[in-house]
Amino acid sequence: MTNLRCASVSLVRALASSAAIASSTAVLAFAAILASAVTPVDVLGYEIDYDLSRFRTTDITRNTLVFQGELSPSIYDASIVNVFDRQDRSIRSIHGTGDLTFTRDVDLERRVGSYGAEVRLLGQASTTRSEETTTETDHSTSEGDFLIADRTERWNAVTVDARSMSDQSFYLGDHPFVGFEYDLDYRFRTEDTEKESAFGVHPNTDTQRSEANIRVHRHTLDTFVAGQAGWGRIYDVSYARKALFILEDLGDHGLLKRQVDPTAVEDLANLIRELEKGRVFDSREKRIHDLEGIVGFLENTGLLQNPGVEGIAIVDDNWVYARDAYRGTGTRVTVQQGYGLHYADQSRRTWTASSETSRSDEQTWVDRRHSIRTQIDFERQQPLSQRFQLSHTAELGRNAVLDSDTIEYWGDLRMVLGYHPNSRDYGSITVGLEHLDHERNDSVVEDIIVYDRETAGSVSATWKRLLSMRTSLSLSSYYRYGDTTTIRSETSRTRTAGTGGFGIRFEHYVL
Repeated sequence: MTNLRCASVSLVRALASSAAIASSTAVLAFAAILASAVTPVDVLGYEIDYDLSRFRTTDITRNTLVFQGELSPSIYDASIVNVFDRQDRSIRSIHGTGDLTFTRDVDLERRVGSYGAEVRLLGQASTTRSEETTTETDHSTSEGDFLIADRTERWNAVTVDARSMSDQSFYLGDHPFVGFEYDLDYRFRTEDTEKESAFGVHPNTDTQRSEANIRVHRHTLDTFVAGQAGWGRIYDVSYARKALFILEDLGDHGLLKRQVDPTAVEDLANLIRELEKGRVFDSREKRIHDLEGIVGFLENTGLLQNPGVEGIAIVDDNWVYARDAYRGTGTRVTVQQGYGLHYADQSRRTWTASSETSRSDEQTWVDRRHSIRTQIDFERQQPLSQRFQLSHTAELGRNAVLDSDTIEYWGDLRMVLGYHPNSRDYGSITVGLEHLDHERNDSVVEDIIVYDRETAGSVSATWKRLLSMRTSLSLSSYYRYGDTTTIRSETSRTRTAGTGGFGIRFEHYVL
């Protein structure tokens, strides 16, 4: 155990030094790409001299209710032909989800936290059919002997997931705080599988047929409660950036009537905060009310006169689209001690029948595990400028599963460079390093301890463009490289692997 802890500490230190070099190089390269990608109009347009890190507000309340639905059909057909074999396989499947999520975020003078509730429904169904033919000669005729197997499998599953979670921090002064966290997740899943198969040697024998039906019901409950204490605070400056989006766009079009001072930026940011506060449902009336408030403020402060269609359109455009650009400033360190419980029970009923016999079987299974988790989190948010945001996060933790003598140690370092050129676009690059030490009893011989160690580095990049109020396009890519070592008794096995990918995501909200 001591050697394992020493190895964890040394590897985390190595990760920290490597992360500084790798992340700095990646950030500089990404900054150069972004600088060359945007046009001079984007970079050298009207810009207000305002330091985002000076903005402070401690009266934020956001309520959000989101419904998401997804339906994904799939068709797969394949034929594999060898000298003596032929296999035809077809799969028809459909996957559908419905997700209703409510979140409430608060950032008050003495309390910072969030609450969330989610109900999720998942439905899946598929039909798989395969036909295999094996001949005894490579030029068999219809009169020759051949083996044939025809299999059909129908599978469907329904999952209902209900979850409630909260994370609250109470400040004792400007910096120290105490708090709590809980996460309660209940899932019910039912699966039904039907199998039919036919096998025979033709044309000399009759076909043998068999059927099977498997039905599974599973209940799962995961709970986690924790107390926490720490030092520092992250201030949300997104409202100030949203105010700058509006003011700078008006300045680009020559509509501002006077110089913008820091007080005007902060007053507009606080007005935006008040307009968004306490709203759950969006509507046409709310949008008109919000636009009237912003345009009225600009006119009353002498920043805008007779805005006309162009001025109102600019305000509306930035008001609608500036919703994904979170910006923060500050540093926060949190120490957390928590308890977790995992409970699951499952019943499985199997019925099989063939040409000669039939039988049924029923099994039940219960899994209950208790765990103790200790975790230290570090977060730093830093606005480098109005367009660039830099964030650092670090996490060290230990989780012990009491019922199975399983212990995990982990460390995770992340750095994210974000780019916010305007209210419609957002880009980021993330560099990460992670390490995991996992100690467990061998599944065959309980007296033997098995150590799993994994170290990996990753880099990813994302660019998102809001095409309209309801439509967005995202481009993303990632690469991850790492090695996993398993030590059992006196034997050791190491596996090294690298994975990467590129994705395009198109989203359109119907409601």
